[in-house]
Amino acid sequence: MSELPKYVVLRKGRYFFQPSPAMRTAGFRGEPLGADRGKAFQRAKVLTDEWNRIQGQRKQSSGTAKDYGTIKWLVEQFQGDPTYYSGKSPRTRQDMDFAFDTFLGRFGGYSATAFRRRHARKFYNDLCRERSVHQAQKICKWVRRLYRYAVDELEIRDDNPFDRMRVSEPPHRTQRWTADEVQAVISAALSGGKHPESGNIIPPRPSVALGTSVAYDTSLPQSDILHLQWSLFDGNGFTVQQKKKRGQREVYCPVSTRTKNLLKAAHKTSTSKYIIVSEETGEPYIDDPNTTSRSKALAFSRLFRKFRKRAGVKDGLTFHDLRRTALSELGDTGATEAEITKIGGHAFGSQALRVYMHPDKEAAIRAARRRFEHVTSKDKDHEKTDHDHK
Repeated sequence: MSELPKYVVLRKGRYFFQPSPAMRTAGFRGEPLGADRGKAFQRAKVLTDEWNRIQGQRKQSSGTAKDYGTIKWLVEQFQGDPTYYSGKSPRTRQDMDFAFDTFLGRFGGYSATAFRRRHARKFYNDLCRERSVHQAQKICKWVRRLYRYAVDELEIRDDNPFDRMRVSEPPHRTQRWTADEVQAVISAALSGGKHPESGNIIPPRPSVALGTSVAYDTSLPQSDILHLQWSLFDGNGFTVQQKKKRGQREVYCPVSTRTKNLLKAAHKTSTSKYIIVSEETGEPYIDDPNTTSRSKALAFSRLFRKFRKRAGVKDGLTFHDLRRTALSELGDTGATEAEITKIGGHAFGSQALRVYMHPDKEAAIRAARRRFEHVTSKDKDHEKTDHDHK
């Protein structure tokens, strides 16, 4: 019998790839190669050549030789790219970093090219078990982007182990604000006060009150609200070009009397073209895309959470839930899909409406009432026609 290739063993008529300890440290794992000698040897050669390539690159690289070719190295390359990483908003980079830290904690020393679908599947399953389906999906979303960079830009592999991987659909959030809860946050932000535990004075933050009221009225996402300018307001509502690339639709968002009054008060003291401006700095809560400083948008989020807590509103509600609340209430009051999409900015017939729209029992009652009234009206018309014929 001819000698077996390096790292290949034969057991009971089947071939197996058996990597060395150094290869295992780099992420290579044992792999069944099957009973077909030609296919087994071919696959073993691919794995061995990959290991030899990594070894050669490590010897040629300087400074970070021991990390070259690893997933840790891949993340470092990704984070140095202005298109994929550094040009993103601080909030987006924060989400990426959280995902990458989680991924590196388990696979940082693995070879970026030796990482396979089975590793990706195990990573996802572990996250579902240890955390939640929602977090598993969110983390894998950014790791999939990381490997897209490895395929498209670095060209160090031909496939993305996270592409088209079947995953569980996390349950959609259904949390909604009540009108009283919204008003409580607005009142807390307008009045300020004293912290009940520390005794520290909490200054009023009309910007948070105005941002909250606008969000509840318009369903606009936080990023769009923080970028609102006075030129977009016509006295009754805002004409807004959505910022997110998947949207970028022009929407018109009417506002309530309460928001109009808050806007009038803000306009009297405004020296900025932006509407939502920090009382502390006099600047909008907008991040420079290339900034590495503390996020202004996150500062607004922290202030909002502070006044939400002070108002006694439960922790489970977020600023983004105001968007769902607004769209759901539009549906509850009988707005058509066309009317809702003009305000929310979704494409007509969009499946995304299912995420935000959760009509309540009263919506069903109103819909049935309109239907029954319509049917009754038609019956009366028929009765009148029959009577005229007689």
